Amino acid sequence: MAEESILGFLQTNEAISDSQQFAASVGIDHSELESVIKSLRGFEIVDAQEFQQDQWFLKDEGKTYAREGSPEVQLFKAVPPEGIAKEELQRKVTPSVFKLGSSWAVKKKWVEIGRQGVSRKVEHVEDKIQVFLQQIENGKVVDEKDLAELKSRKLIEYKPLKGYTLRRGPKLFQRGKRLQRI
Repeated sequence: MAEESILGFLQTNEAISDSQQFAASVGIDHSELESVIKSLRGFEIVDAQEFQQDQWFLKDEGKTYAREGSPEVQLFKAVPPEGIAKEELQRKVTPSVFKLGSSWAVKKKWVEIGRQGVSRKVEHVEDKIQVFLQQIENGKVVDEKDLAELKSRKLIEYKPLKGYTLRRGPKLFQRGKRLQRI
């Protein structure tokens, strides 16, 4: 299936610019595609140039925050404008959201936690953490300063990603409208 996908694509296109993206688009595991690429390259059916792309990936906690929002924003949203008793807030959010969210929301001066309860110090907040995580998830570039915050919070990890650029090889020729191996 991987071989047919590659050859079928190269029949109508000049190149496959990124084997990782191609594998995802056709629903094939990249490691399976990679072994087929190496075989086709060995027979000079395709010309394959290897590349390494450095990429950030979301850790499990980062995926959760990308989907649900950062704990500080979740906590902030759980605090009504008139304030709330600390015990009531603890029942309203999960323990991890309360622990992490209250720490970050206080640090960012969004809420105040006192004897009387929890109150908002600002009217609105923007969930930049969620936005940055979604950008990384979608393969977009994030500023180094923002990456540093996400790294310090252990929400992302860096992985080198290996892939290939493929072109038609010398032993792949066109007969009629169909590419064939010789």
